[in-house]
Amino acid sequence: MFWVYVIKCADDTIYIGQTNDLDRRLREHHSGQVPRTKPRRPLTLLKAWKFDTREKAVEYEKKFKSGFGRQWIKKNLL
Repeated sequence: MFWVYVIKCADDTIYIGQTNDLDRRLREHHSGQVPRTKPRRPLTLLKAWKFDTREKAVEYEKKFKSGFGRQWIKKNLL
């Protein structure tokens, strides 16, 4: 399984990522092992979607990182 996830950071920025191990990746974010989110803690997981293939997860990650995708996140998840 592969995951696309959306995290809200303490400075109100949004982080969008994908992984094959959501629990491990969230632990890395929360413990400061991810440079992009380390200075923006605490973090809140807003949503995660599960996919059967990495290709599909990467496709959706790109969609959410687009202007339209970020707009959808702000409208539906914040």
